[in-house]
Amino acid sequence: MEKQATNVSVNTVPKWFHGMSRPREDKIRALATTLRVDEVWLALARKPGETPAQKQANAVQAHGAVLLVAGPIEVKGGRVTFPSEEEATPHSWANLNGAQFGVVAVAPQSRDGQTISFIIPEPIGPHRVLGVIAAGLSLSIDLLDLTDVKRQNHGGFRIVTLEARKGNKFKAPDPHNLLAPLASVADLTA
Repeated sequence: MEKQATNVSVNTVPKWFHGMSRPREDKIRALATTLRVDEVWLALARKPGETPAQKQANAVQAHGAVLLVAGPIEVKGGRVTFPSEEEATPHSWANLNGAQFGVVAVAPQSRDGQTISFIIPEPIGPHRVLGVIAAGLSLSIDLLDLTDVKRQNHGGFRIVTLEARKGNKFKAPDPHNLLAPLASVADLTA
């Protein structure tokens, strides 16, 4: 960490190692650079160095999340359009019940039964951020509105980690924020 000119006390690193605290985004970035590892891997404990097949699978999963959001909007009488390839966000534009909004749809990148993490690309702008959770191989999906949930900044992306609670609810990093899946896509216009 000295090479990155980052001040970290001798007592801090063992706390990170034992999970007693987490490094701030600037420390993760500096540590990833020093260790020459992927920043996302370091932040989420994902395996480093995805193979081309894994990268393709992740791209397909991300595109699938966009389509899983678009389908119910269309079924409810709304219209969905997709931006040109040059636009990074939003992933789609929705027109539902007279309301028009951009949608950034993200699938979970890490899920262990107790927590679920989403990687959200930046910048988001004024668009809605929806977490798409598929229930196994069934056709059931849950949509979580992550738009106003506190996110950890990691440069060109942000991470939202939620703790699973009873009743299909999730505790957000905000002290009193308990999220439940949207009851209907019509809730997006509320």
